[in-house]
Amino acid sequence: DRGGVPAYLDMESAAPAFVKGDAVYFDVVSSALHRSLCHWLGDAKTEHLDTTFLARLQDPNGGWFWGHRRDTDRPLTREQAPIIGFWATTDLAEALI
Repeated sequence: DRGGVPAYLDMESAAPAFVKGDAVYFDVVSSALHRSLCHWLGDAKTEHLDTTFLARLQDPNGGWFWGHRRDTDRPLTREQAPIIGFWATTDLAEALI
């Protein structure tokens, strides 16, 4: 979905599976893992979408938020974590070679 992976997915349809009334948001780590999977599978178009999505999520302070709302494209919460930046910037497809 625009390069982002929703945090909760329906396993049959791959559609967002959030509880009614909850904000749909993209999980940054899942989106980064999807980017690596696309690389491994040779899906360059989707890998590019994912990479572009991830590139615009880094906060001006250099930090990374773990979730971004689909409706506003803003962070879900203000908390940041270093491990999110690792996943967002390290392509496992390249790191494991």
